Amino acid sequence: MNQILESLPPPADRPQGYLEAFYFGTSKEGAAQIAALVVDGIKTAAGSLKWGYDADQKPLPKQGDFNIVTDGDGHPVCIIETTEVRVIPFDEVDEQFAYEGGEGDRTLASWREMYWACL
Repeated sequence: MNQILESLPPPADRPQGYLEAFYFGTSKEGAAQIAALVVDGIKTAAGSLKWGYDADQKPLPKQGDFNIVTDGDGHPVCIIETTEVRVIPFDEVDEQFAYEGGEGDRTLASWREMYWACL
């Protein structure tokens, strides 16, 4: 984390809270592709299954958390900040969230299909 913070240009704000480093997706290839979507500003939202946090006895993310997004090989790609957290039922996820998730064709149908495949 310090290496990434030190690489930021001088006027950049330095994140104060750090949670973890992780990758998006379920494969090395997917992780690199999704990280690129984040860097390009296409993926601006992400979802997780609450039962995963419960099972791991981890707290839910909160506004102001910072995380390092890695590629499939564990190399840091960028730092993201959590700006909003909502806990909603799966069947209440809307088209806008799916679009902001940036993956697939950005439709709610493809978002739901992707999440069902992860279950």
